[in-house]
Amino acid sequence: MRAISICAFKKEDSILVFKGFDEVKQEYFYRPIGGGIEYGE
Repeated sequence: MRAISICAFKKEDSILVFKGFDEVKQEYFYRPIGGGIEYGE
């Protein structure tokens, strides 16, 4: 398990997301923009 920080940006009826591809499931997924954080941040 690791800590992450994500943020949702909304403009009218849309949100900003990252589009990724899961090679195991062979399908696309969408996730809010963000990333890992270090201990103490």
